[in-house]
Amino acid sequence: MISGDFLDNFINSTIFGVCIYQNDGKIVFANDRFSQIVGYDVNELVRMSFFDFFTEDEDYLKRFSKKSLNKDYFSKEFEYHYYKCKNGLVPVQTSTYQILYKGKSSELVIVLDKTREKSIEKLFYTLKQINQLIIREENEDILLKTICKILVNEVGFTLASVGFIDENSRRFRAKFIESKSKEQKMAFENLIIGIDPNVPYGRGSIAKAYNTKKVVVLSDVMKSKTLRYWHEYYKEFNTQSICSVPILKDNKVKYLFMIYDSMKLSESREVIELLEEVKNDISFALEKIEYQNSLVLLQKASEKTHEWFLVMDENGYILFVNEAALNISGFSKNELIGNDIKIFQSEFDRADFFENMLKILKKGSTFHSNMIGKRKNESLFYLDTMIFSVTTSDKKRKYVMLGKDISGNYFDNLTGLLNRISFYSEVDLFIKRSSPEKPISALIKINPLNFTIINQAFGFDKGNVILIQIAQRLKSFFGPDTTIAKLESDRFAVFIKNKKSEEEILDLSYELLDLLTKSYLVDNNQVISVSFNIGISIFPKDGENADQLINKALIALLDARQKGENCIGFFRNDLGQRAKEILILKSGLEDAISKKEFVLYYQPYVDKNFNIVGAESLLRWEKGSEVIFPMKFIPYLESTNMIIYVEEYVLDIALQIISRLNLKGIKIPLSVNFSYKTLSRENIIDILYMKIGKFNIDPDMLRIEIVERIFIENLEYTKNLIEKLSSIGIRFMLDDFGTGYSSLSYISKLKIDYLKIDISFIRNIFDEYTKRVVETIIFLSKKLNIKTIAEGVETIEQFEILRDIGCDYFQGFLFSKPLPEADFENFILINNKILPIDKTNP
Repeated sequence: MISGDFLDNFINSTIFGVCIYQNDGKIVFANDRFSQIVGYDVNELVRMSFFDFFTEDEDYLKRFSKKSLNKDYFSKEFEYHYYKCKNGLVPVQTSTYQILYKGKSSELVIVLDKTREKSIEKLFYTLKQINQLIIREENEDILLKTICKILVNEVGFTLASVGFIDENSRRFRAKFIESKSKEQKMAFENLIIGIDPNVPYGRGSIAKAYNTKKVVVLSDVMKSKTLRYWHEYYKEFNTQSICSVPILKDNKVKYLFMIYDSMKLSESREVIELLEEVKNDISFALEKIEYQNSLVLLQKASEKTHEWFLVMDENGYILFVNEAALNISGFSKNELIGNDIKIFQSEFDRADFFENMLKILKKGSTFHSNMIGKRKNESLFYLDTMIFSVTTSDKKRKYVMLGKDISGNYFDNLTGLLNRISFYSEVDLFIKRSSPEKPISALIKINPLNFTIINQAFGFDKGNVILIQIAQRLKSFFGPDTTIAKLESDRFAVFIKNKKSEEEILDLSYELLDLLTKSYLVDNNQVISVSFNIGISIFPKDGENADQLINKALIALLDARQKGENCIGFFRNDLGQRAKEILILKSGLEDAISKKEFVLYYQPYVDKNFNIVGAESLLRWEKGSEVIFPMKFIPYLESTNMIIYVEEYVLDIALQIISRLNLKGIKIPLSVNFSYKTLSRENIIDILYMKIGKFNIDPDMLRIEIVERIFIENLEYTKNLIEKLSSIGIRFMLDDFGTGYSSLSYISKLKIDYLKIDISFIRNIFDEYTKRVVETIIFLSKKLNIKTIAEGVETIEQFEILRDIGCDYFQGFLFSKPLPEADFENFILINNKILPIDKTNP
């Protein structure tokens, strides 16, 4: 049942419309927001049936059957649909609940106005279709006519027209009209629309759009006094909203689009911005078409040269590129035409490179500079550029960009990596542009050992093959965001940027060393092993520029050389100590699995009468006399497949204790935590089924705890897996609810049996807002037939509040701390409050 406080929150909401009806749909209550959405005042509503708002959609009416009033309590939720409101159709989302209202079975309807979302959806689709059209269309009239067709036939507006203002009559003249009906089209052709404010037909949206050069949206035309002149037309053709979109050329209005719709078009900021984008895209398309033909001759001439040739408008948008520019950049012509020149912007060029370029060109000066550009595949090219301004016959300014590819001056010829000069330059540029907080970065210097001997023994050609393979391994390991260079004859350097911690950099370095020391294949038949030393310096602690960082990394290399082959050296001793700790932790985890040092602790949870109804299995690492908590080692386990073996081991331990307690006549279900890697094992269902059979336990005794990020990663897979495991009796619990996406819309799609409310809510349960949030979670969980468990209950006051608002179960130090296996068994045996499992209501 819905609590009074919860219902009051909805009734007084300014966001949700609330309506209650009884019998054959007779409305007995509606709040102010519902009245605003449907357009009827409360006195009108109480004389109406709720089903008056439905369109003639028989299937939908069937789903919303009035007969449901005689059934058990239930809820329904529907996506977009439309209400027939006083002033036309309104898109809404509806949820319904069975309630008792004034002692009678009633239907509570909660309505959310989706006008804004639907408007944005339609305009996003409009933008997509127009942008696809812009790319392929080269005829102005066809472009304008096709846009009108798209707006009506594909987007769903009732009428769209494009035209211009006749300067003599100051009236709108339609060039093209598209409508859903011939009658509306003919009536529109006879409408008088103008821009002269002294006449009644000169004060509409067209006049405002023409005079302000901005998009105009009017969402309820029948309420507008300035639109009275056209009210008969709007009424006859069920027009509720209109918008006018001015299309500019040379900062003057060349065309105007008029769009009519039978439902509300939101006047929100997002909708206006999307319409402005439509306006800008069409304006650009017309300009592009206008100059397309004039560039044909230029194209033929420019194709004769092997140097970079590009033309852009005065705002930096690309109008033309030749084949040489396409070859250098790796982009296709369709990807560049109409795009911003900043498409070539790399992180190694100055942030204001193109802004400064345009400033200089607009002053009439020639721009000459070296540009570090970014290819389509994220690699870099270096261009010696000269850009100058030309003015066309229509007094339009264009910029012609000539360039010579000088990439060979900046890259190593053998490996294609940056050379020493460009590496120093790019590191210094990154440091110069880094934020004041100075994110942690690292310069890693890599030295293959005894490479002179390799060259002497196998020849320089084979030595070069190995150097190329080293470069390939570095590029595949780090990806395009990392700066990689070949420095001296056989030494490499890497600059890793923006990492969270020094530990993360150390971890990467050890993984890199492991990759580099794998054997190298030469000539398909000869395997050569190479040893390495690596030196690390950290920005900003070890240096403020590339030269300082390189020198510190060189000192670190000396440290590595003293340690021996395949070692990592550090400029600072504390960095080396942390690296040692990481290695010890990783190797210790491998030993812990083989030595079975992982153990389980158990924390019970109880019902409102303090009956024990289950317990959670919690992983601990007992390393000698030290007990290590999971937050210290679980991240390392999850980064490898070791987590799978540990969780399978944990499952065995949990099933053993369930079996042992069963033999003593005690049936207490235990939960185990599973990661996504374990749940995504190909044979996970067979493994669980086999192990349950091996220990001869009821599947209902096993609970699997998951966190939200597991099903967010692959909702469909998780949904199917949970359904299959639930069918054999295994229950699922969602842990830490409230810390992630926390969306009940996701959970409603999964067969979750228990929801654990995160401890952060429980600690703040005395705060009224937090209490209301928890109450809402519990209420909606009950509607989904999900049991709730409050985590971290530490005081009797917390327990009493949670119990009173309907929480099912409780876990925390108030009842028991996590207990080792022997203590847990004793705790269960001496506790005389044991509740048998109710399989009918898990």
